[in-house]
Amino acid sequence: MLMSFEPLLALYALIAYLIGSISFAIVVSRLRGIADPRSYGSHNPGATNVLRSGDKIAAALTLLGDAAKGFLVVLMAGVIASLFDSTWCDINDASATMCRSCYHSCLASSK
Repeated sequence: MLMSFEPLLALYALIAYLIGSISFAIVVSRLRGIADPRSYGSHNPGATNVLRSGDKIAAALTLLGDAAKGFLVVLMAGVIASLFDSTWCDINDASATMCRSCYHSCLASSK
């Protein structure tokens, strides 16, 4: 049974949006007991502004948290793409440029 691609993409977009909306600068600042990074410096939540508070550990945790959430979203996209890579070849009778892992089967099925 083939899964539909669109509901999974919509779910992925929602999850990616929610993951991206987590501000590790604010979370780490509250956990470490330092001032909200939006109240000083450039007023932007981020590792550089957290570093301005003088807490290097909080700045490093903020940087790692922001990098991890970006890595997680890209990893999720890769997993979803690999799930549907061969499905695109089977369903769409795709050209070789649309497929990565099923290059030869796409060539064989193209008209």
